[in-house]
Amino acid sequence: MDFVLDKKSLLKTDILVIGGSGAASSAAVTAAREGMSVYMVCKGKVGRSGNAPISISNFSIDGETAYALGEKRADKSVTRDRLFEKIVKSGFYLNEQPLVHQFVEEGGERVYEFLRIAKELKKTVKFRPPAGWIVSNSTTGAVVRESVRRNPSVEILEDTVALDLLKAGDRVNGAIALNVFTGELYIVRAKAVIVASGGFQPYSFKCTSIDSSGDGLGMALRAGAKLADMEFQLFLPGVCLHPPQLKGSIYPFVWFAANLAEPKVKNSLGENIIEKIPPEILELGHNSRLWKLIHLFYWSDEICNDRGSNLGGLLMDFSGIAWLQYMKSLVKVNMLLKLLYKNRWRFRSENIRPLHELVKQGKPWEVGISSEYCMGGILINESMKTTLEGLYACGEASSGLYGAFRVESGLTEMLVQGHRAGVEASRYAKEASEAPLDSEYLSYVKGQLFGKLLSNSKNSSENVYILKEKISKVADSGLGLLRSEDAINSSLKSIREMRKDELPLVALHTNSLKYNSEFLVYLQQRNISLCLEAALMSALHRKESRGTHLRRDFPQVDNANFLYRNVVSLSENEIHISRKVPDFSVLDPPRNKYKDIPHYLRKEFL
Repeated sequence: MDFVLDKKSLLKTDILVIGGSGAASSAAVTAAREGMSVYMVCKGKVGRSGNAPISISNFSIDGETAYALGEKRADKSVTRDRLFEKIVKSGFYLNEQPLVHQFVEEGGERVYEFLRIAKELKKTVKFRPPAGWIVSNSTTGAVVRESVRRNPSVEILEDTVALDLLKAGDRVNGAIALNVFTGELYIVRAKAVIVASGGFQPYSFKCTSIDSSGDGLGMALRAGAKLADMEFQLFLPGVCLHPPQLKGSIYPFVWFAANLAEPKVKNSLGENIIEKIPPEILELGHNSRLWKLIHLFYWSDEICNDRGSNLGGLLMDFSGIAWLQYMKSLVKVNMLLKLLYKNRWRFRSENIRPLHELVKQGKPWEVGISSEYCMGGILINESMKTTLEGLYACGEASSGLYGAFRVESGLTEMLVQGHRAGVEASRYAKEASEAPLDSEYLSYVKGQLFGKLLSNSKNSSENVYILKEKISKVADSGLGLLRSEDAINSSLKSIREMRKDELPLVALHTNSLKYNSEFLVYLQQRNISLCLEAALMSALHRKESRGTHLRRDFPQVDNANFLYRNVVSLSENEIHISRKVPDFSVLDPPRNKYKDIPHYLRKEFL
């Protein structure tokens, strides 16, 4: 059996955008406005897939710009310079400062364009000081879809998975893609390709899209591009573990973040771990996304040292809060939910009443720490160019903006970087000649992709769904909350064995391309296992703690020896790690050693 392409499956365009959420739509719309022909290849439906449409959407910029653009409640003291400094210091100086400058300077215009469309669609937009806006997750998806609809020259391939990039020499010139329902294959030739397919989250407990499998990162790495910062995963404290129907809900975190009646957070010994956080550090997290990092540090110590709950989390205990104080907070929440979701007991698509029934019964909320975002991704410069000609990346698929910890809005990031990628890829495409289709490289890619279907895999021994669970457990163990040399090495050994010995033996029970779920999961695990090995190797090389990379054996933040980014490359299917010193052109970091993460925060912020 061979997988033949007919003429109608051979597509040609100026710009190919891989992805269907905020960064992808921003890039595609911008390229179309630049006069380019554009194809979007989206794994699901545009504006209904990826992480942006499922998150509670918080867009933030600097107060100076927000005030100048008409938001008179904005705090003008939060200047562009202050925002720049906050992002760099919160990223532990591993940010590429030109990317931070771009975010600060361009964020206002991009966010206001988004909010303008939201208001035209009569969606609710709520300002939140000092310079942020909250909209519902459905609003984000609606604006993404509307922005694409207003640019009908953007052609869309929905329910279509980009499988691998195509090259002519060292230049990327398209991708091979598969419609998951019809089984139809496409070869999309393009003068430039933009990867905006989201990030890499390999864990068993996530509060985000289950499709954050690093597909764009894996494709780029195999094609010869480089990745960076793969050891830095953003975790979210306060995600629901119980009751089961709300597992993965971030509602408990939102309760905390909204500064409502604050429950105690107890470990298995009944201790309130909030009391273990020094008051000045606790205050530093007040009304700041540093809250996540501070609580991650102290919560992780409890959970990873066997003082967690039965489900591996902690207990949010409301019993010490006066009933009137609790009810006032609940009324505030109900009003916000009614405003955003038209239902005072509905958060996103979740009925949160069972959590408040627990409070009535005097029972705690059981919460844990989940995966939320990845600071690591494809290595880019401020033009969103990768290390391969013709290939661009933006949003969570890229790296370099947030360094070791994301302190600002990922949604503002997607708008800014998506727009810039569209501009720069269009500038390149206007000057570039059409690259020929390399039939030899295409045959190689097809062989790598479809060799599994063509082999007699029914007699193979590995179940792809079991392998998926095993890979997640490897990530939990070696790339989890608190890391150590032994755990990282053990997980690295396991994932290498899985990539070499187990993944090739996965059994597929049909060779059809029409909604072959086993084959699709196999392709995801091919990417996620590659990215996981890269992340574990990066974590092993960083013998210190920095941002969300917490090492039991190396608690120091070591600016004397580790002020560099780990860069990942692939050669002969072997991963290699090199170093890149970030751009320190505006803020030069002190070359000090800090006892631990709280010590760093004291010195840099207090």
